[in-house]
Amino acid sequence: MSPKKTYLRRVRSAPYQFLMRVPLRVLPRVKGRTIPISLPPSGEEAPVLVRTKIGDLVKFSLRTRDQGVAKAREAVARSELHKLFNAVGRGPTTITYRQMVALAGSVYNLFADTFGENPGKPEKWAAWKAFNRAAGEGRIVDFH
Repeated sequence: MSPKKTYLRRVRSAPYQFLMRVPLRVLPRVKGRTIPISLPPSGEEAPVLVRTKIGDLVKFSLRTRDQGVAKAREAVARSELHKLFNAVGRGPTTITYRQMVALAGSVYNLFADTFGENPGKPEKWAAWKAFNRAAGEGRIVDFH
């Protein structure tokens, strides 16, 4: 059985919309949260950062009129939301001191590889600001 598509067009509206029901097991813990979702670029479409408030449903504009881009963005948004809902369902985990130091080292190495010893140009500072924002919002997952 194929998964139900979660993108659609509203009546009298051109951009595609994302719509997904929040699992009941995590609803009380996520309802009311505002979360960021990064939607990828595609073709001539620029990447988009959407902030949406979680209710019984998660809904927001995919900010595209192209069905192919809508499908790609829908898949990314669905994946990000499943990660969030699974993490909330599992609850907090305890890590050892060694794991904490390893994570700190991974973040440092990613930061040093990305920015070097002297960030220099304003574009790099903008990237640094975006990197820190993403880290603070928990959107940096894979350090490899």
